[in-house]
Amino acid sequence: MPRLFVGVDFPQELKLALTKLCAGVPGAKWVQPCKFHLTLRFIGMVDDPTAANIAAVLLRIEESACMLSLAGVGHFGGHTLWVGVENNPALTCLQVRIEDCLQQIGLAAETRPYVPHVKLAQLQRRRSLRAFLSENAYFRAPFPVSCFSLIESRPNADGAIYEHKADYVLL
Repeated sequence: MPRLFVGVDFPQELKLALTKLCAGVPGAKWVQPCKFHLTLRFIGMVDDPTAANIAAVLLRIEESACMLSLAGVGHFGGHTLWVGVENNPALTCLQVRIEDCLQQIGLAAETRPYVPHVKLAQLQRRRSLRAFLSENAYFRAPFPVSCFSLIESRPNADGAIYEHKADYVLL
């Protein structure tokens, strides 16, 4: 059974810019550059027929390509470091459309509010993040989004391996 999510992959130059943030926090487990992405909707484990339905229903999405900007840094509960995404109506429309399509084929609604971010690191225990947050508060990186993807995440000893199952071009 595949473990799926819908996301946006990044151009190499953006992944390089993100790697420059990955330092200065002792004990942080930094995300590998090849794994940087923006999750639009986490789906989780599904059977193969459901995965096929998901791939098919996402074909219905007709949203526009857009420019997004990563901006600032933050953390969730002192355990996860992230880079934020500037508010963007095109991103909001895309994310809502994906959610609607997935619910139409019977997937349960996501109950948590959508907070677009890019995970930088996982922390094993709480640490003072004041210096990291201060030093990187003004990070900003615009990038074009011309497609999104259905991605399978397979567990591995080094984290997860991501495999694009389908790519969807934005208009």
